[in-house]
Amino acid sequence: MRYYLPLLCSLILFACEEEPVPLPVERQIPKLIEPYLEQFMLEAEKRGISLDTSSLSFGFDRDLTIPLAGDQRTVVGICLRSPNLHLVNIDTLNALWLLSGYLGKEEIVFHELGHCLLDRPHRDDKLASGDFASIMRTVGLLQYGDLNRFTGVFLPPTGIKAHRRDYYVDELFNQTTIPCWSDTEMPSPYPVATYRAGFIENGEYRHTWIDPLGNYWLYGEGVNYRYQEGNIDTPLPDMRVTAMNNRNDQIWIAGKIDQQSIIGTYINDVLEIKYDLSDLLAEEIQIDRLLVDEIDRIWFSDDDGDLYVNSGGGFERVPFSSQQWVSKLLQGPNNNVYLLKGGRFYIVEDAQNFVQVDRDNADIPVEFFWDLAIDAEGIAWLRPTESNPFLLQFSSDFEVRRLDYREINLLEIRINDLVADPNGTIWAATSNGLRRWDGDSFSSYCDYNTGLDMLNFSSIAVGKNGNIWSIGRDTTNLQPTLLWSQTGR
Repeated sequence: MRYYLPLLCSLILFACEEEPVPLPVERQIPKLIEPYLEQFMLEAEKRGISLDTSSLSFGFDRDLTIPLAGDQRTVVGICLRSPNLHLVNIDTLNALWLLSGYLGKEEIVFHELGHCLLDRPHRDDKLASGDFASIMRTVGLLQYGDLNRFTGVFLPPTGIKAHRRDYYVDELFNQTTIPCWSDTEMPSPYPVATYRAGFIENGEYRHTWIDPLGNYWLYGEGVNYRYQEGNIDTPLPDMRVTAMNNRNDQIWIAGKIDQQSIIGTYINDVLEIKYDLSDLLAEEIQIDRLLVDEIDRIWFSDDDGDLYVNSGGGFERVPFSSQQWVSKLLQGPNNNVYLLKGGRFYIVEDAQNFVQVDRDNADIPVEFFWDLAIDAEGIAWLRPTESNPFLLQFSSDFEVRRLDYREINLLEIRINDLVADPNGTIWAATSNGLRRWDGDSFSSYCDYNTGLDMLNFSSIAVGKNGNIWSIGRDTTNLQPTLLWSQTGR
């Protein structure tokens, strides 16, 4: 099906024409266009730009053409401007529109709105990479927009240019920058080291941890690996580390020694066993999550779905009715523990008192979550499933704030991991780079780019020293690679 490419390229044209006489006034914004116009206005508002849309209208028309090089050329969209009306016509049966995904259609509409609302002319110069410097180009493939899934059968893979959206939208609103991806000579904003291992590439590890010194731990191939600045070692060779927690710059560690579950401290490379749990947990059960809270209670969950707490008189089982897995176990405000169990969000006060946060006690649109993080203000950040493009901020008074991805610089971006760094700042590993919360939205792709050919990151951890550890996939062979970046903050 390669023969479709020349046809597609010939149709990717855009146009703008001035009409000296007034056009018939029949203003309308079709529902198909509303999301793209709303996003355009949101982008303008974020940049302090006020736009008048009272003369704007959209229409759908077939076989739009413009004169070019002595011939009539087909275009996907055209902006007709007259003294009383700015009319954008879109050919929704044009090949480009039909083959485009959400971001592709957004780019088409944004181009025409650049003419009609921003008075932008065409711009056909190019960046050092050979890419057009603007989506206001006259001809060319989509610059950041995606193609739909069906198109991937006979065109290059979709979604590989979405990280460019930050730059192109900035440029559209006349904010000139040089994008990090446009010049191979442009260094990453921070040094990066990479580590490859078979168990990382195959996903044969369950948890990762970062200790108070900023070292990164994971367990794979039957070995405990500790990645330090430029070095890798294998501490505790006789123990299988399954959980870790930092408390007052002290490492608490849990795992198996000779098939027996233990919890202890690890100071100056010396393990001191504090609790032998062989009478509590069967040999086939292992500790999965560990937390030492602000009042020195010790909490752990096992891979059988049970949660235990030791308040000084021995471990007690918290009597949850379900045996579902605890995926997050975190210190919350007011000496409470926040956790996700079977995707449900719980607040636990002690061994006997806990509550599930649901629609009965909080204004939440969903009750199932993939991820949980707690920021410096004690706000819980909840990430629902991929079909729900928003985050929820939950405060201890059960107030909920919804953050739509389209409003926080995550439009058409998937979050894979959500964490808080030691200062309580929220970070996200996403399908388009590493992102840091700046108080109003998440950072742009280039703010924390790795300088490597990587877009999709599955995990992130940030040490006390600001160093970032992450696992990302390169865009060539999609093999996961562990990355370490110095002073990424």
